[in-house]
Amino acid sequence: MKLAVIQQKILDNFDENLSSLSEKIKEAVSYGAEVICLSECFAGEDISPERGAKVLDFLSKVASKNKVSIITGNVIFSNPEGETKEFSAVINRTGKIIGLQEKISSPFCSNKVTEDGKLNLIDTDLGKIIILSQLDCIDGSIEEEIISLEPDLIVMQFSSVSLLESEAVKELALSRSLGEANVVITASLVGKIGDRVCLGNSFIAFQGEIITEAAGNESVMVVELDSSRFFKYKGLRETVVMPDLLKQKFERERYLAGGI
Repeated sequence: MKLAVIQQKILDNFDENLSSLSEKIKEAVSYGAEVICLSECFAGEDISPERGAKVLDFLSKVASKNKVSIITGNVIFSNPEGETKEFSAVINRTGKIIGLQEKISSPFCSNKVTEDGKLNLIDTDLGKIIILSQLDCIDGSIEEEIISLEPDLIVMQFSSVSLLESEAVKELALSRSLGEANVVITASLVGKIGDRVCLGNSFIAFQGEIITEAAGNESVMVVELDSSRFFKYKGLRETVVMPDLLKQKFERERYLAGGI
């Protein structure tokens, strides 16, 4: 199974940004990618519920046209009850949404946790995955829950803003690829978005080793994953220790977001 991770620079114009993303998806497909993973805020930072709906419709059509599955970053939408939600989605190669993960730590959501108060284990072509976006990637309180779900893969949509932060994220991802899942995919933005300047630290860790890594520019990484090499983690799973730098970032960002 060929997996692609798109590390992108966010453009100011919403439509131009989607057009640029479409070209990168086509590039990934040309390399044989069957599953494509996007970063957090892949459609821009200023996304209204109306734009969120447009983004999902756009990606569903792109997935269907190119016969590829897409793991999206966070999208904001309003449900029929008028609640604002923020989530990542998995879209299969027919364009159907087959799984959603609502963000746990989100200043945009009416509720701070998913409907049942838990992470979702989503069955995909790659295996059973968990999607963590932004602060959820560095929330140490969910480690036991990750272990209990026994995922094959963990997707971390997180963009580092310093070299120290980037190294701490690598440490976390490598630990998770040994103690919680076979594969950890880290999908990052590069360049300026809002008041952040993201370094571009996308990589894929497999059982304690980084098997591919993007440079600090826009890029499309493609790697073949052999699920026959996946460990059966029964009895081997263990809680990962969150690096101190990421603990501090988590607490600071929660405080700045209003004490979520």
